[in-house]
Amino acid sequence: MELFPTPKQGMKIPPQSIEAEMAVLGAILLDNRTIPEVMQLVKASDFYKESHQQLFQYIVDIYERGDPVDLVSLSNALKEKGKMDKVGGTDYVRALADTVATSANVAYYARTIRNASKMRRAIFFMVDKMTEAYSHPLEEADSFLDDLSSGSVLLMEEERTNPVEHVSKPTSRLIDRYMKMQDQPGGLTGISTGLLDLDSALAGWQEGDLIIIAGRPSMGKTAFALKAIKEATKGGIPSLIFSLEMSKESLVQRMLSDLTGEAHSKLRAASRNVNWSGVFTAADLMAKRPLFIDDTAAISVTEVKSKSRMMCVKENIGLVVIDYLQLMIQGVAKRHEELGMITKALKGLAKERKIPVILLSQLNRNLESRDDKRPILSDLRESGEIEEDSDVVIFVYRDEKYCSDCKKGKSCDKDHQGKAEIIIGKQRNGPTWTVDAMFDDRTVSFRDIEKKHVEERKPYRDGGEI
Repeated sequence: MELFPTPKQGMKIPPQSIEAEMAVLGAILLDNRTIPEVMQLVKASDFYKESHQQLFQYIVDIYERGDPVDLVSLSNALKEKGKMDKVGGTDYVRALADTVATSANVAYYARTIRNASKMRRAIFFMVDKMTEAYSHPLEEADSFLDDLSSGSVLLMEEERTNPVEHVSKPTSRLIDRYMKMQDQPGGLTGISTGLLDLDSALAGWQEGDLIIIAGRPSMGKTAFALKAIKEATKGGIPSLIFSLEMSKESLVQRMLSDLTGEAHSKLRAASRNVNWSGVFTAADLMAKRPLFIDDTAAISVTEVKSKSRMMCVKENIGLVVIDYLQLMIQGVAKRHEELGMITKALKGLAKERKIPVILLSQLNRNLESRDDKRPILSDLRESGEIEEDSDVVIFVYRDEKYCSDCKKGKSCDKDHQGKAEIIIGKQRNGPTWTVDAMFDDRTVSFRDIEKKHVEERKPYRDGGEI
C-alpha cells in the first residue's frame, strides 16, 4: 500500500501556499545562487501546484547539467518537451521572475512549502490509515499499529531514505572514524560500558548491535544494565530504558545508591543513618541526566519499537535497554516463536536507528544441574533465535550465589565474595572473553577490579569451541 496516497476526491483543499511557491521559483530565476539552498529544503513533489512541480524539476535538471537557469534556458527546455502550455505559457513563466524583488527570503518561502507538504502528507496518511483500520483483520492489530507508527516516524523524518552510495563514501567515513578513535581512551568506537576491561574487549556498545545480557535470577542483570545507562548518560548520551519488572522509582533508587555509595537497603527504608544531603545532591545530578524510563508491565515489542522510534526523533536517543525479554508479549501461541519474533524486531530497531539495543534475558534452569554453573550459549532460555539474532551475548555470573559459605555470610576460602565474571559468550565482530569485575551487594552495583590487559583474560569456551 502506498504510504502517502494522493488526495481523494471530495476532500477539502489541503494546506498549501501558491504565493510561496511562486516566490521560490521567481527567486531562483532572479539569482541562481539560491538553487543549492532551495534543493536542500524542498523537492519537486513538495510543491502543491502541478505546474510548479514541473517547473522546479526542469530548473533542477538544467542546474545539474551545469547550465545557467534563466528565462531563456527554462523556456527552451519547456518548449523542447512540449510542456510550455501545461505550466501556464510563456507569459506565466515571465511573470514568475517579477514575483519577487530580491532573493533574500528564499529560505523562508522554501520552508513554508516544505511545511505545507508535510501537513498534506500527514493528512493523506491519516485518512488512508483510518479507512484501512475499518477493514483490517482484528488478529493483525499489532502489525497495523506498527505500520502506523513507522509511517508516523517517516513523516517526522520527512521521508528521508539512505541513498545508494559508491563505496568511496563509506570508506571515507570509516577512515574518519579510525582517526577519531585515536583520540578516544581505550580505543572506544562505541558507548563505554562503564567497565574498563569490558570496553577493551568490546570497544564499547556499538551502534546497530543487539546485545543480550543474560543470567540466572539475582545475578545482577539489571544492575549491569544500569551501569551501562549510568555511563552513557554521564557522557551526555540520551538513553531509554523499558523496565517491565521494576518501577521507575525503584530504578532511580538503585542508581542513587550507586551514585552515593549509600546502602540500597537503607535508602529503601529511608533510614536516619543515611547522608541525606549527599542523596539530595545526587538526586539533583540524576534529574539533569538525559534518561527516560518506561515501566509499562508486559509491554509488546510493537509498543517498544513505536516508543523508541518516537523518542529517537524527539530526544535523539543513543541507547535503548529492555529489562527483560521473557516479560515481553508478542501474541504468538508458541513461546519460542514469540521470543524469536521479539529479538528479530529489536535487532531491526537497532539497525534502523543506528543505536545499540541492550536486551536482558533469563537463562534456563539446566545449568543448575551442572557442576560448573557458568552459563553457555545453549542455556539461553526457550529460543535458539536469541543467539542467532544477537551481535553480542554477555553472561553475568557470580560464584558467591552458589557458595554455601557466601550465602550464609561466612568467610569463604575461595574468595568468592564480591567477585563477578562478565562472560562474553558471543561477539559477532570480535573474540570471546571472560572479564572480571566487582559486585557491591550494598549498592547493588558493578565496578572495575584491578586493572589487567584484556589479552591476559582466558578465552570463553562453549561446547569446546573458542
